[in-house]
Amino acid sequence: MKKHAVMFLALLILLTTAHSALYARETRVGLGFGLPNAVLVFRPVPWEVKAGYDFTEGKEYVFGSLDYRFVNSRPIVEDIHISLGIGAYTKLLLPEDDSASVEGGIRLPLAVQYLLLDDFIELFLQISPGLDFYPRLEFSDQPVQVWLGFTLQVD
Repeated sequence: MKKHAVMFLALLILLTTAHSALYARETRVGLGFGLPNAVLVFRPVPWEVKAGYDFTEGKEYVFGSLDYRFVNSRPIVEDIHISLGIGAYTKLLLPEDDSASVEGGIRLPLAVQYLLLDDFIELFLQISPGLDFYPRLEFSDQPVQVWLGFTLQVD
């Protein structure tokens, strides 16, 4: 089952890299830590892709999200910026008995960013309330996704 999770992450990274190459704009890459435990961040503006995992015992899953940031890094005070978007997420649940299942839904990411070194480094806090649509409409057991992390500008 873990092989499927690795294939999912590889496909997500490949697709976002191809998109970035076709539409060369500001691109950032980085890491976030929180709920889920850790995510890779790939942000070809105005899109943001996250791929990560949560290996908390008894709640193991692989996570992926795609967001469109309609307010992208707008300054509110000098080097402090905000972003707001809408997106979708999915979780591939990995229970001990190898009977994987999938959850998915929508999310509303809100981020506060602090830019350093001429915008090369970004420190961020992102809070993303979400609502599960699959397998049924409901608040999930983790209705808010939260990360503290950093990104680096790569172009």
